[in-house]
Amino acid sequence: MTTPVLVQIYCVKCKTKTDSKDMVGVTMKNGRPATQAICVECDTKKFRIGAMPTEAMPTEAMPTGAMPTEAMPTGAMPTGAMPTEG
Repeated sequence: MTTPVLVQIYCVKCKTKTDSKDMVGVTMKNGRPATQAICVECDTKKFRIGAMPTEAMPTEAMPTGAMPTEAMPTGAMPTGAMPTEG
């Protein structure tokens, strides 16, 4: 069994970055990723906008093939993108 990675997120109550436990990746109403965790020092719930750090993700939850391994050619548009007229 591997030891959990403690990621530091700012705690409003402690007024400093502290280690976090029980990290959970969530999605906000607007569709953006966020991270919820518990402060190890004061047991206050913490919230961070942005995806959960990959070093804190369990290996079975890590996305595979989500990012292309090669860069897109110059001038190429992602699938579904509409060209802008201007």
